[in-house]
Amino acid sequence: MTASQPYGAHALDYFDAGWFPLPLPAGEKNPPPWGRTGRPSLGNEPDRDALESERSAHAGWNIGVRMPSGVIGLDVDAYDGKPGAQTLADLVAELGELPGTAVSTSRDDSVSGIRFFRVPAGTEFIGSEPGIEIIQPHHRYAVVWPSVHPSGGIYRWSCGSVPKVSELPELPAAWVERLRAESRDRTEAQDVSVSQAEAFVNELPEGEPCRRIRRVLDDALEDLRSGGSRHDAVLKGSMSIMNLANFGHVGGRTALAELNARFKDATAGEDREDEWKRILIGAVSKQDPVLVERSCCTPDAPDAPEFWSARPVLAHVHQFARARRAAPWAVLGAVLAHAVAAVPPTVVLPPLTGSVGSLNIFTALTGPSGAGKGAAIGVARDAVRIIEPDVFSDDDSRPDVFMTKLGTGQGITRAFMELTPVDPEKPSGPKRWTQVRDRALFTNSEIDNITAHANQTAATLMSELRSAFSGEMLGQLYAANDKNVQVPGHAYRLCLIVGVQPVKAKALFDDATGGTPQRFLWFPVRDPDRPDAPPACPEPWTWRLPDLPGDRVVIDVCEVARLEIDADFLARQDADDSDDLDAHAMFTRLKIAAAFGLLEGRLEVNEEDWELASAVMDASTRTRKGIVAALRSETAQQSAAKRKEAVQTAVEVETATEELKIEKAEKRALTVLRKRGGWFAAGKLAAEAGSAYREHLKTALDRLIDQGEVESQESDNTVKFRILEES
Repeated sequence: MTASQPYGAHALDYFDAGWFPLPLPAGEKNPPPWGRTGRPSLGNEPDRDALESERSAHAGWNIGVRMPSGVIGLDVDAYDGKPGAQTLADLVAELGELPGTAVSTSRDDSVSGIRFFRVPAGTEFIGSEPGIEIIQPHHRYAVVWPSVHPSGGIYRWSCGSVPKVSELPELPAAWVERLRAESRDRTEAQDVSVSQAEAFVNELPEGEPCRRIRRVLDDALEDLRSGGSRHDAVLKGSMSIMNLANFGHVGGRTALAELNARFKDATAGEDREDEWKRILIGAVSKQDPVLVERSCCTPDAPDAPEFWSARPVLAHVHQFARARRAAPWAVLGAVLAHAVAAVPPTVVLPPLTGSVGSLNIFTALTGPSGAGKGAAIGVARDAVRIIEPDVFSDDDSRPDVFMTKLGTGQGITRAFMELTPVDPEKPSGPKRWTQVRDRALFTNSEIDNITAHANQTAATLMSELRSAFSGEMLGQLYAANDKNVQVPGHAYRLCLIVGVQPVKAKALFDDATGGTPQRFLWFPVRDPDRPDAPPACPEPWTWRLPDLPGDRVVIDVCEVARLEIDADFLARQDADDSDDLDAHAMFTRLKIAAAFGLLEGRLEVNEEDWELASAVMDASTRTRKGIVAALRSETAQQSAAKRKEAVQTAVEVETATEELKIEKAEKRALTVLRKRGGWFAAGKLAAEAGSAYREHLKTALDRLIDQGEVESQESDNTVKFRILEES
C-alpha cells in the first residue's frame, strides 16, 4: 500500500503532523500542482477535507511538502562533485554545530539531504550557499517518504517516521542571523522554472542599457568588487535590473549578461553556476507577467554637443527646441522633413546604385502618449521659416506645398492629382486626372490612423509609401476613370512626419519584410538632458531654396560618400545575414546629407554633410532598436498572459471534468443502492458500480452522505451504505 500509493496512504499523515502536502507525479519530483507553491499560495493551503478528496484522485503519486510558516529546510547536495559538504562544514566551523533533526533524503551518502528546523515566523532567508539551498514557505518544496526518486530510490526519514513540525528543533540564532535575507519590500511571485526564467530574460528589451539600468548595473558591479556578500550584490542588482527591464527600460538583457559574467569571474572555481540560475528564477518570479500599459524607455540619443555646434542652423534648432521644451532630435527630424518638402521633385540624387534617387524622407517621432510628438512638429515650423518659396503660408489658397494628414494609399495620389475638365470651357463635360501640385507634406501626430488604414483588406497604403520613398510612380491602373489616377515617377515631392507610440508601431514593423520601417528616420520626443531652466528663445531661422539651374538638378556627391555607398552595396550583395532593418540606411543617410547641404544653400553633399548625416543615422538607429525591443517585450507579455490564461483554462477544464465524473459516480451509486435495497457493503457496491466509477466512488459517497441522501455504518470491519429514505 505505502510503496504503490505514497500520496493516497500518507498525505493526511503529513497534514496531521503540521506539513502542507501536495501531490507530485508518480516517480517524479515535479511539476507541483498549480497554485500550491510560491508566494501566491501562502495562506491558501487546502484543508483536511480537500486533501481527503485529493488523495483518492492521486493515490499513486509522490508526496511533496511545502514548508509551513516558521519552518525551513537546509537542502545539502554533496554528490556528483557538488560542494554542499564543504559549505556545511565551513558554516558549522563559523556558527557552531546544528542540533540533531529530521532529515529527508534518497541518497546513500551521510551528508546529502534536507535538514528541517523551526525559525522565527515571518523570517525570510537567502536563497542559497554553494551546494546548499534554503527551502522556505515561499520558495520550493521537499519530496519526502515514501516517494520514489526518478532514479528508482525511495525517500526516507532519518527519524524513521513522519516528523511533527512542532517537535522540530530550532535553528540556532547565529545560523538565523547568518542566513536571513535583508529586509526588503516583496511583491507577489510565481513559481518558474530555469527554462521559463531564461525565456523571460530573452524577451527583455535588447540593446545598450539605458541610463537607469546602467546606473543600477554599475552599483551592482561596485558592490561585487567591494568584498561584501557577492550573492547579495548580484541578487539585489539582478532584481533591480529585472524590475526596470520588465517596465520597458532598454538593455536589461545586456546588463544581466554582464552581471552574470562578472559574478562568474568573481566566483571562479567555486561551482556556483546553479546559484546564478536560482537568482534569475527569483528575479523573474517577482515580475508581473501581464502589464496593460508599458512605458518604453527608448535609448535616447545623446545630447552630442559636437554635433549640435557643428553648424549655426543646428545650434539654432537645438536652442529653439530647448527654449520651447521640445526634444532637439525630434524637432530636427521635423525640420528636415519640412525643408525637403519645399524642394521641387526635379532635384534628385545621382544614380549611384540603380536610377536617380528621390529626396523624399519619412520621419517617425517616437514616445508615449502626451510626450510631445505633435508639439515637436509645431516647434519645427516655428524654428525654421521657409520664405522662398512661400510654401507654408496660411493665407495662400494653394500653397506650393500641400499639407494634410495621411490616410489611404489612394489618398496619396489625390494629394497631387485632381479631376479637371478636358475642355476648360465646358466644366460639366468629360474630366481627366491632372497633376495640380508637385509637393506634399503629410503629418500625423499619432500612428493610429495609418494603422487603421493599413489593416484594411486590400489596403495599398504601405506599398504606396514604399514607392513614394524612392520617388517611383504612384497609383494603380483601373478600368474606371474615377479610380484610374497615377502620378509619374520623380514628378512629386512627398515627405511624411508621423508620431509613434512605441507599442503601437506594430503596423509598421509588421511590414518589415516589405521594407516599410527601413524607410523611416526614428527620433525620440523625450529630452533626457534638458536643462532645468529653458534658454532664451531665438528668432526663427529663415531659409530660402537655392537657385535651381535647369529643369533637372542632380545633386553632386563627394567621393568619400560615393565610395562608402558602393562598398556597402557590394557587402550587402555578398552577405547572407545583413540586418534587414538597415537595408536602406545608406540611401537614407544620403538624403539627410543632401538636406544639410540644401539648408546651407548648396546643391551638393560634401564630406561634412556626410559625417553629420552619420550622426543623425546613429540617433535614428538607437531609437528604432528601442522600438523593436519594446514591441518584442510587449509580445512577450501578451504571450505570457495567453499562457497563463491557457493554464488557468486547463485547470478549470480539469476541475470541471473531475466534478462531472464525481456527479456520474453519485448517480451510479444511487442506482445500485436503490436496486439492491437496504444495506450494501462498500466492496460489493464498488464492484457492481463498475471500474469506470471506482476512482471517484469514495468522494461521491461522501457527498451523498453530506447531502442526506445516503447513510453509512461500519460493523465487523465492513463499511456499508444504504439510501437514507429507507431507514
